[in-house]
Amino acid sequence: MAIFKLSSGKARISIECELELGEKLQACVFSALLRPARQPAPIHYRILHSDERFLLYRNERLTHRNRQLDKILYAIEWQIVADWTHLNRRSLIFHGAVLTKEQKGYVFIGGSGTGKTSFSIFLMRHGFELLSDEFACIQIPSLKLLPFPRNFIIKPHLSKYLDLPRLQGKDSNYRQNTLSNYLAPFYFGNIARSAATISKIFFLKPVEGHQFHIDTIPENQAFIELLQNSFNPQYFKSQLPDLLIKILNRAATFYLESSNPLGLNPANQKRLLTEILS
Repeated sequence: MAIFKLSSGKARISIECELELGEKLQACVFSALLRPARQPAPIHYRILHSDERFLLYRNERLTHRNRQLDKILYAIEWQIVADWTHLNRRSLIFHGAVLTKEQKGYVFIGGSGTGKTSFSIFLMRHGFELLSDEFACIQIPSLKLLPFPRNFIIKPHLSKYLDLPRLQGKDSNYRQNTLSNYLAPFYFGNIARSAATISKIFFLKPVEGHQFHIDTIPENQAFIELLQNSFNPQYFKSQLPDLLIKILNRAATFYLESSNPLGLNPANQKRLLTEILS
């Protein structure tokens, strides 16, 4: 049996499986975080194979059984997300991509389909380091941005901008199903391993065509945007307004209206980078 460990913020999670399953496990959403380990973590998953079924245990309690390993991997990915968000509940979490450059943290907040993964890939190709493309986790009280670099989930509309065929079947960090491709982020650049200082927050607004526009947000409107996009406001209750004000005192806030940045022409890509950094 092999053991792999994932550490991020307050989360210490391990996964145990048969040696021959290790390669497929390391191609899951958490391949950028998993490291070989000798001992189980406080939250420990085990994948066993018995009677032509795969069994998934969390701390010795059976949670899933299925004949298909991919279904078990899918289950463990979402259980780990639930564990991670619960264990880091004393940090303020948003749905957002987080990248860093020259020790400054840039947060891109938006729901599904707003371009978080597109911006992550675009910025990594231009020297930014990835902390996360799904969860922006702001530690309290330091207001540092916590790394949580999961694999990119590449949906069909992004495939034409990426050279996916050369990876298919050639690398253990590439995985495909009928709807998405799962790709380790280090294909596009570097991954940040330590927390970053928050500098700017962009609220993503997708638009049609090949264009972009960045507008500064007044503080009162930025407060509302942060409040509406908070993933776990219930953990802070009466403290939440003060925390949001502290974040706004630390970080500049903007609306970023943009089509897919990977589809912009080189001149507009250069201008977009300049405006993000300025």
